[in-house]
Amino acid sequence: MGYDTAPSAIHATQIRAFARLCADNEGLIADHPQQAIQIIETGFKTLPHEDQVGIVNWIDRSLNPPTHPWISTESGAVLGSHDIVGSTFFIAMNMMLAFTVFFLLE
Repeated sequence: MGYDTAPSAIHATQIRAFARLCADNEGLIADHPQQAIQIIETGFKTLPHEDQVGIVNWIDRSLNPPTHPWISTESGAVLGSHDIVGSTFFIAMNMMLAFTVFFLLE
């Protein structure tokens, strides 16, 4: 079962497979959680490897979401070496200031 996207992506079929495992053992989960975990683990191992990887990554991302993946971890006092937008803005701002001073003095 090949996927067109990254193997870490969660797909509807993977969610359905995991939900089916949990739903099939719903009574056992309520009464005997340790046995239910063992049965779900056994059922999980019968799934294709791509589904296993996708489900594990989905659970990991659900339990440990990135706080703000689009915000830099820098303190803000200094530009980071990876901050391309900040670096180019810094260069452009200084060029505009230099041109302003140059034309005012001319």
